[in-house]
Amino acid sequence: MKTSTLSTFLAVLVLGALLLGTGLPGYASQPVTPIPPGPETSLPQFIGEAAKARPLPPASVPQNPFLGPNSFNHDHNDTWMSDTYDIAGPLGQEPEVLSNRMAETRRDPNSPAFHCPGTTMDSQGRLLLSCNGPGEWSLVLVDPETLEVLAYKHMPVPEDILTAAAASYVYVDNQDRLVVPVPEKDPNTGEIRATIQVMEIVGNQGDLSFQVAEEYDVSSYIPEGDKLNGVMPDWQGRIWFVVSTAATVGVVDPATGAVETLEDPLGGSICNAFAMDHDAAYVVTTQRMYRVGLDADGAPQVVWSAPYDNIGEKKAGQMNAGSGTTPTIFGKGDFVAIADNADPMQVVVYRTTAENLTAEERVVCEVPVFEGLEGGANENSLIGSGLSLIAVNNWGYNLDTVFETFKSGQSQPGIARVDIDPNGKGCHLEWENDGVIMTDAAAKMSTRTGLIYGVTRKYDTEAPGYEPTGLDVYYFSAIDFRTGTAVWERQIGTGFDYDTYSLVLIGPDGTAYAPQYGGLVAVRDTK
Repeated sequence: MKTSTLSTFLAVLVLGALLLGTGLPGYASQPVTPIPPGPETSLPQFIGEAAKARPLPPASVPQNPFLGPNSFNHDHNDTWMSDTYDIAGPLGQEPEVLSNRMAETRRDPNSPAFHCPGTTMDSQGRLLLSCNGPGEWSLVLVDPETLEVLAYKHMPVPEDILTAAAASYVYVDNQDRLVVPVPEKDPNTGEIRATIQVMEIVGNQGDLSFQVAEEYDVSSYIPEGDKLNGVMPDWQGRIWFVVSTAATVGVVDPATGAVETLEDPLGGSICNAFAMDHDAAYVVTTQRMYRVGLDADGAPQVVWSAPYDNIGEKKAGQMNAGSGTTPTIFGKGDFVAIADNADPMQVVVYRTTAENLTAEERVVCEVPVFEGLEGGANENSLIGSGLSLIAVNNWGYNLDTVFETFKSGQSQPGIARVDIDPNGKGCHLEWENDGVIMTDAAAKMSTRTGLIYGVTRKYDTEAPGYEPTGLDVYYFSAIDFRTGTAVWERQIGTGFDYDTYSLVLIGPDGTAYAPQYGGLVAVRDTK
């Protein structure tokens, strides 16, 4: 996305950064104030019927010993970026909806948008959130049952929406600490100081706060105007990071603070987070897909790279002129996948092996999706489980416009499943549902229920004053993994407050959490 087009957004961000400082270090909880439900709609509150769990084989993603438990340690659940849970989500049994505006955690309690694309949990089941908006960035600790804010910390306000999104690629380590890439502009020199901060929760119940436990300065590896675009530990506890425009990969040794980076930059720029297995990172740039390992001296090196189709333009619904997806490892670690930037968009699967393969041998398949629609674009990681991938369509959702007007965006419908063939030599489109409009929130899947969970959008064309498209009405929806059919949908609200470009999180008790522009929403079964 061209940040120069976000003049209104940037002005508010800079004003907030200059006038409001870094905020309070802690917070004593207060009663929850729900998000207003929005304009009245004639659309039903509940559609479909409660589901019966139809379990699938577990995803069984390996547990990195330096991370908190899988499914809760990263925005995309784990190091494979699987977006898959081996626990149950809600079945639609008279589901209730709770919400919290979290106004007390904002610098401006009336800020037009405040949502939490960085969504994780600690070992106590508390939500650890990285939340941003115009002139806003806060780390927030939330009670999973009541949605009460237990603690928060104002962070340095990012200069633009792309930096804010990158700063939300956080993770929880094996000591329940939140690891955060932090860009901070010096008010005197204008220079950006880039650090990786390890935040711990200190204090007693009712008096909790975030505190910096460790900090690693990587500023010298971030060129002016550039940014960190993701952090993740490897199986030895080293902290890997990627730099966006410089297109480099770095590794921090926490024991010494020493940093090693690629000798030569990757082609293009890095606009997404990255996936990791035991001995390598998988990084997609605007030009190629890469496997990056370490040489004998512990420095990053490219093991292999492979191209993908790219029309060379930023599609409506994406933030860059390349793949909009964080890579997803799946199939017992044998495969890694992205959505490309072709027209029509394709799901592309590569073999992960470090063996020297030709480009034809490396690519398992390229499967077109959303061909019959106006366009296809994906700005979220693919869901990966077994030999299956789930892709959603974000075509048309223009963040430039959304954060200038603070009005809900519109997007094309579409969710699709692509499977690797049983012989492992190709793939096929298992199903595609072009009747569901997915929002720009990363959908998640539960292998215990066999359901895909996401926030969807409908339009009430009977609502007066919302011509020509109608009032936007938002639902938390459960889609059958096997068929692509929407099984049940629970209305959560109407209007901009319930729009989002965040993600879904499933808690250990089956509660689903969905950060929206108006705050945090929870959906849980009541029977």
